[in-house]
Amino acid sequence: MKKLILLTLLFSTISLAVKAQKRSTFGVKGGINVSNISSDAFYESSSKAGIYLGGLAEFSIGQKFSIQTELLYSSYGANAGEWITGLSGLNSEYTLDYIQIPILAKFDIYRNVSLELGPSINLLIKDKVEYPSNNFTTGSDFANKAELSGILGISYMFKNGLFINARYNQGLTDNISFFSGKNYSFQMGLGFML
Repeated sequence: MKKLILLTLLFSTISLAVKAQKRSTFGVKGGINVSNISSDAFYESSSKAGIYLGGLAEFSIGQKFSIQTELLYSSYGANAGEWITGLSGLNSEYTLDYIQIPILAKFDIYRNVSLELGPSINLLIKDKVEYPSNNFTTGSDFANKAELSGILGISYMFKNGLFINARYNQGLTDNISFFSGKNYSFQMGLGFML
């Protein structure tokens, strides 16, 4: 039911943006994704670097406001020390690859600087956990197939269509099916409006 509501919200927002648009532009983007997982099942965790890349569409609503939708491949994960029946000692490396669909309100706050804020629906395409000390790798089906996150970002647009972007993504729903855990990440990258 949650997925149906989220998809309805996604298509309603896109439809509203298309109807209200005065101008639409399209672009491509990519960069580095430094992510981690917060969970009580870990006694420690450290960030894991990955990439993100994809396309975007920006629909201008007013002079200083637009809706930006994106379709991105994004690699998340974490290196963690897991509790084992109350004892520490199991080191693991989580890899979670998503198709991200952010729907962002974009506010021009100063000259070519914009603030981005909104939700993202993240659909799992691959999950893997490795236990290096035991030489053991498990396949998929430990992660939830979809998650919802919130995004706060800032971007700077150059005159030639090139832009730089920095964001914080915070998971709002659990990403692991057998314990409570939420993704969070910092993204930095470049893009080009076509």
